[in-house]
Amino acid sequence: LGYDWGGTEVADFDPNSGMVSNAIRLPVASIGSGGCAFSPDNTKFYCDEWTTNVGSQLLQFDVSTLDSVAIAGSKEILSPLSWMGGSGLRLYNDTIYVAGFGTAAIGTINEPNKKGSACDYQGAAISLLQNTNSAMGCLPTEVVYALPPDTLYRTALDTFLCGDRTENILLQPLQLLPGYQYVWSDNSTDTLRRTTENGRHWVQYTNGCHSYVDSFIISGSYLPVPVITIDLDELGTSLSYSTYQWMLNGQPIPGATDSIYTVLENGDYQVIVGNASGCVDTSALYKVSNVSIAGPAGLSKQRVSIYPNPAQQMVFIRYASPVSVQVVAADGRVLKTVTDAKSLDIGDLAEGVYSLRIADNRGQLLETLKLTKVK
Repeated sequence: LGYDWGGTEVADFDPNSGMVSNAIRLPVASIGSGGCAFSPDNTKFYCDEWTTNVGSQLLQFDVSTLDSVAIAGSKEILSPLSWMGGSGLRLYNDTIYVAGFGTAAIGTINEPNKKGSACDYQGAAISLLQNTNSAMGCLPTEVVYALPPDTLYRTALDTFLCGDRTENILLQPLQLLPGYQYVWSDNSTDTLRRTTENGRHWVQYTNGCHSYVDSFIISGSYLPVPVITIDLDELGTSLSYSTYQWMLNGQPIPGATDSIYTVLENGDYQVIVGNASGCVDTSALYKVSNVSIAGPAGLSKQRVSIYPNPAQQMVFIRYASPVSVQVVAADGRVLKTVTDAKSLDIGDLAEGVYSLRIADNRGQLLETLKLTKVK
């Protein structure tokens, strides 16, 4: 359908191609129609017309067949309208609403699928507040697709956040615009809002002409930040979660969705975890550099390995049986000795490179490894 100052047309529309064809011009007054709508079953077409000598009147056409003669012959004047100028017609929940220019009420077509007066047009079905008038185009258009972010009047999509946190969540409007006034759902007027409360929050901001609304839904439960732990060649997390996805060098490892992952190659490891509420978080990188290639048979572990390396505080030692470790400075001084060592605290050492002499419980030297201490 379409209208201009020369009249109104209906046509076929192909939703697959977007093509409009077979336009039929309706016998509507030459000055044209200000608003139009189809019935829910698409058999009736409603519009208004306005002329200088008659004024406004509401029309109905039967468009069940796209035949120009039949459609023209089905024209019925449902009611004269009490305003000068066009109206806005909108279908909503099987009722067509009619808003006229400068009127204090909104009309309804309660049975829009029925012919003639049986459609039950009520000219003042909904009274507006005192000193309030409707206007042509005041009824919203049905949304078919999402509007672009720079639309003049818009309501943003909901932003979902995980809540139930001990710290505040910062809510920020999609746009921070100079000259706009901001009002939040708790009546605060700052441009930003911090809250720990679950539920729906919204902010409206306007400069008296342009108006925007952003909404935020905070739900779920607090998800502690995941920390990777090490047990020999297995990576895990310090706390339990509902879901896991291990990653290597920024890419998900196929099938690695258990709480523990056995390391097979060097690289940067992370884990994405989730809880029952659907909240997710990602760990910091954990670098593995002590896995070596053992010929064509594939990957195998060193006889003795230490990790992490470089390290700041704790170094873990992997070997099949208890070992003793000597920490040796670059000048050959033995700085500390640890027996039955599974881990080594190097937090008191200065930044630099050290040698670790690792021996078995009989005192036989197994490995001498380099360790880098970092801040």
